[in-house]
Amino acid sequence: VRLFGRAMGQKVHLCNQLKRILSKYPSDVSILKELIQNADDARATEIHFVLDKTMYGKDHLSMEGESWASLQERPALCVFNNRPFTESDIEGICRVGGGGKQDDSETIGRFGIGFNAVYHLTNCPFFVSRDLAGKA
Repeated sequence: VRLFGRAMGQKVHLCNQLKRILSKYPSDVSILKELIQNADDARATEIHFVLDKTMYGKDHLSMEGESWASLQERPALCVFNNRPFTESDIEGICRVGGGGKQDDSETIGRFGIGFNAVYHLTNCPFFVSRDLAGKA
């Protein structure tokens, strides 16, 4: 007897998933509202938006390689608040469309797609955070 079959497991193409999410999100001030909601969910008491129009040369970029360098040579919108990312926050951001706040009725962003709105602004979002002890 010979059995036919293959291992099962659903897969999602990242770019297609992001396109679906973005098609449901307006490309307007709502993006900034999402970032404010994320800060509120983190219990931040301050949030700052800084548009950095500085054009940095390649010797000042944080990532190596031509494909990343071209993305970092453009102006940047820097958004920061006074709360560090937790491990749970980072895991939620890494789960496109899944988030990490679904079980927390106290949070605004419990639907798991808010951060992805930044892809209306950039192909290369990144974040820097201090740990809970205040170390970078």
